Amino acid sequence: MCPNFNHRGRKKMKKILALFLAVGIMTASVTGCAGQIISESGNSASSESDLSDSSGDSSEDIKRADLEERRIGISCRTLRGTFMRGFRIVLLNRLKKLGFQEANISFYENNGDTDLELRMIDLLIDSGIEQLVVCPNENSDIPAITDKAVAAGLPLIYFNFIPAEEERTRWTENKWNVTCIGSDPAQVGKLQGELTASLGLTQLDMNKNGYVDYIMIGGEEGSTISQTYNQSYIQTLEEKGLPVRCIEDRYAGWDGDEAHDIMSKALSEKGSEIELVVCQNEEMTLGAMLAIQEAERIVSSDIYLIGADCGKESLENIQRATMTGSVFNDGTAQAGAVILNMMNNIDALKNETVTTMEYVLVTAANAESIKGIVDHPA
Repeated sequence: MCPNFNHRGRKKMKKILALFLAVGIMTASVTGCAGQIISESGNSASSESDLSDSSGDSSEDIKRADLEERRIGISCRTLRGTFMRGFRIVLLNRLKKLGFQEANISFYENNGDTDLELRMIDLLIDSGIEQLVVCPNENSDIPAITDKAVAAGLPLIYFNFIPAEEERTRWTENKWNVTCIGSDPAQVGKLQGELTASLGLTQLDMNKNGYVDYIMIGGEEGSTISQTYNQSYIQTLEEKGLPVRCIEDRYAGWDGDEAHDIMSKALSEKGSEIELVVCQNEEMTLGAMLAIQEAERIVSSDIYLIGADCGKESLENIQRATMTGSVFNDGTAQAGAVILNMMNNIDALKNETVTTMEYVLVTAANAESIKGIVDHPA
């Protein structure tokens, strides 16, 4: 018989296995929408479609022979989820069309373990890569990662993360070839707050106590990302003048099952007092939604549900009105920006230190168009 691992045991096993595996992702060539890339100076740096085959030329027509042996290493928390799916499909497809060999593009995932993250980056560097691309777990991980890349003489591109200003200043003062591509995490809370405010007190205050009574289900206690989302949400509601009362603020570790349990308990204890639920990623939003349905509450009728990290399941539920709205982070657009920086590094062209991408608020009004990007990454 196979051993029966519990949830924690499975996570530990994943970490052990991940240390030894470079993950090559096989993908099919598909078409879709392109996003805009905004440089630190505020100018449009490039449309990511500049790097696609939208002109109709075959991949053979645009391949560069000098890219065939170049090796790229990518480190991230996980390869799962809508963002990383879109990111890796676009990255691999476009790099192959430019002339890179898929065997020379390595993805390592660390499952959120910082020690494992750093050891994997050492493995990537030792494997002979020529550029390092990293989606870091936390701000605190970044100085050590930067130091490793600089010591190895490698160009370093952070994605889906804009490090603290102090760290970015270190790059520019030392003239290191380190850049970052990402979105302002405060924008997630801001967009969630704007959606809440747009619904209004009359619609949300179903128990007529003069407040919107809500539950916040966050990612990880102490996480700078979770804290930023939450603080920005509260600040936006204050700016909009919407009276709210947080009746429960819990952390589910970005996990859907944990969010389900938190939501089930809250509904059993507080019942109709809960008017709104706000979650900080898709898995937790879906977990909370299931608990709401099990309690026979009806989203958009006697309770509202706002999520983040919007993926295919969230989009479908928004269209069915079983989720009020969410926030979308476009992995396909970030992949285009990463490739632009990579090619500039190869061609000895200067990159902007920071390239900022925009989050998108998703409601029933635009869910279908966002679904096109998710279903068919370019």
